[in-house]
Amino acid sequence: MPKSKPSKPYRPSTLKARIETQDSAGGPMPLKGGAKGPKVSIWVKLLVLVHVITITSWSLPTPAKAVMDGQAKASFPSEWLLYNNEIYVKHSPIQLYLLSLGLWQSWDMFSPNPAGADMYSTADLILKNGQIIHYQYPRMYDLSRMTKYAEERYRKFFEHAGSDDDTYLWPYFAKRIVYLTKQDPANPIVKVLLNRNWYFIPRPYTFDQYSQQLWDSIKNGKVSVNTVVPPSPDIPTAYTTYNYYTYYPLTGTGVNNK
Repeated sequence: MPKSKPSKPYRPSTLKARIETQDSAGGPMPLKGGAKGPKVSIWVKLLVLVHVITITSWSLPTPAKAVMDGQAKASFPSEWLLYNNEIYVKHSPIQLYLLSLGLWQSWDMFSPNPAGADMYSTADLILKNGQIIHYQYPRMYDLSRMTKYAEERYRKFFEHAGSDDDTYLWPYFAKRIVYLTKQDPANPIVKVLLNRNWYFIPRPYTFDQYSQQLWDSIKNGKVSVNTVVPPSPDIPTAYTTYNYYTYYPLTGTGVNNK
């Protein structure tokens, strides 16, 4: 007679079958509706909770500059919350935790303090013979939709390179413009004027003003479309231009024109 192959041990193919097999052998009880799964350490839960609170606090934007400088009172609850978070939470030990582990992040594009000015950069390159070359820094307003996706980083860079808070970037910004400009060795660029062009965007009604105006119109029985949906303020068309930095490529020196 042919020899029979030794039978393999029974191995349940499904998770349910395995659980039931373990249960019948006196192992762990099967997971049923309402039954609790594996316990998670209270320290793990505490770590997750602290981490969520930490990254949320760090991601909140800074309050308005006037509030930080003490020139305006922090209104409750938004500015009050942002101010206390900036002073007492962000500068607590969570700063060491986030920065040392590389977990920091930021979210400050929009609310509550969107940009209050339309600003872009230009440069005037003065050659040895006195000729002036006008350099137009990439501006999102003038670019096509597809190009904007690739060059949006230029706008973000200028938020720092054109700011009075990051003057250390100005020489490198000017050097880059010189590098991108074709030159004649016999007629080199001798001076670079970095220009800041801007206009301030008129502020719309604040929520308090809007609420008060709407309430007054309701009491007086003079509710109108403009009361419910106030018209937007007129946007300026003329830009103010200011030469904020002068760079001399031949000597590698520059002057801050503050």
